[in-house]
Amino acid sequence: MIKIMQTKEYSMFRPNKFNRDVEKTKELEASMRCHGWIDAYPMHVHQNGGRQYIIKAGNHRFYVAQKLGLPVKFVVCNDKATIHELEGATRAWKMKDYLKSFCRLDKLDYLVVKEYCEETGMALSYAVSMFNGKTAGTGKYNKVFQDGSFHITHTVQTDMAREIILYLKKYGVAFANTSSLVRAISRIILVPEFNMEHLKAKIKTFAHTIERKANLDQYLDMLEELYNKQSRQKIPLKFLAIEEAKKRNPVKRK
Repeated sequence: MIKIMQTKEYSMFRPNKFNRDVEKTKELEASMRCHGWIDAYPMHVHQNGGRQYIIKAGNHRFYVAQKLGLPVKFVVCNDKATIHELEGATRAWKMKDYLKSFCRLDKLDYLVVKEYCEETGMALSYAVSMFNGKTAGTGKYNKVFQDGSFHITHTVQTDMAREIILYLKKYGVAFANTSSLVRAISRIILVPEFNMEHLKAKIKTFAHTIERKANLDQYLDMLEELYNKQSRQKIPLKFLAIEEAKKRNPVKRK
């Protein structure tokens, strides 16, 4: 039978690098103030070969106990079970949790994605799909992103999207990273006839005309109008963008 031990020597423990950041502990704090650390939920730890224990499960409880000055209750189990197998997480892991965890493990592709999202303000799922050659918000990458096997395969598209988003912000378009606009940008840059310097020149001149729209379709209309404004040669940017997106994101038939 595994013995439940307890201590206030908090320095004996350190979190596993592959774990979530501690967030939203208000309710847990209230519970532990009232009941202390309940024996039925000891922290699951394993030895790291030295004098410390690595926290596999119970990181939030450890944080709160330390904050409140409560004894830490723990069991030592040198098994191979993952945190997901142990407790299924106190709240469902989100993509950003996996991003932070793999960044702590210095996984280069995840570090690149993190820096990109911080710079552009783009939603993580949009950046991930674009780094895999799809338009923003398409494709299914949750599983590979969560198991650590995600790799960047495309950068030209993401580089162009970043330049446009930052250029829009430079000229006062505060909503440049809003989801529907990002989706629209990710589509127009696929068009072979698209010229980014041409669009940037239009943004510089007509930024005051750029307004928030309700959806992707309206942003595509807006970008086409902006791109063709005062130009002799007009191109059907929206239509071409939709067609290129279909090629890039083929619909799988059952």
